[in-house]
Amino acid sequence: MKKMAIKFTTELDSSTIREIAVHLQPFIIYGDYAIASIMHQVQTQEIIALEVSKNKKMPDITSVIEDVFDENKEIDYTLYQWTEESWKESDLYDLDVDRTPRWIYITIGLSFIAYILIGFVEIFAIYDWYTIKYEMGAFTATMGATLTAFVPILGSLFAYWSATELWEWDRLNAFLFYFFYYLPLLIGLIYLIFFILKIVWYSYKYR
Repeated sequence: MKKMAIKFTTELDSSTIREIAVHLQPFIIYGDYAIASIMHQVQTQEIIALEVSKNKKMPDITSVIEDVFDENKEIDYTLYQWTEESWKESDLYDLDVDRTPRWIYITIGLSFIAYILIGFVEIFAIYDWYTIKYEMGAFTATMGATLTAFVPILGSLFAYWSATELWEWDRLNAFLFYFFYYLPLLIGLIYLIFFILKIVWYSYKYR
């Protein structure tokens, strides 16, 4: 759990106050989480302490703030983070409430490293493709191979063609070698699309 707090700084009507209380209730773990109590804190503009978890079972506080509170132009609020035994005003994106799983960042990082390493290997395959297939000069082929190797997908395709046609690699092995690092990125992209759709659904549900 991570501590944060919010204080509403404008006069609000009772229906809006109740809506705010309903959305904040899941984040009040150790305090008085009764709707009436939360409504009183909102109305009297008190600092409301929240416990935010990155666990998917808990609602996403970022979505609540952005898609619920920010959508209502009448709602003004201040966010706080707990530092050195006191509350300090903070921006939402300084609170470290990102719920993106760590494996996403690790996958992207490792895939990028693989992209760079395989890119250097691709230079040799593409160089042979340009010099043998298109009879380019050494300098032109080197420059062209270096540029082509680091163009996503295109570099892998040229290297694959060279490895299978000129080096006589097995097609499956060549494909796996030059394209394997795209698979984790594809999985990450699918997850990102799912995450965006989930946010849209959550926003529609609590509109």
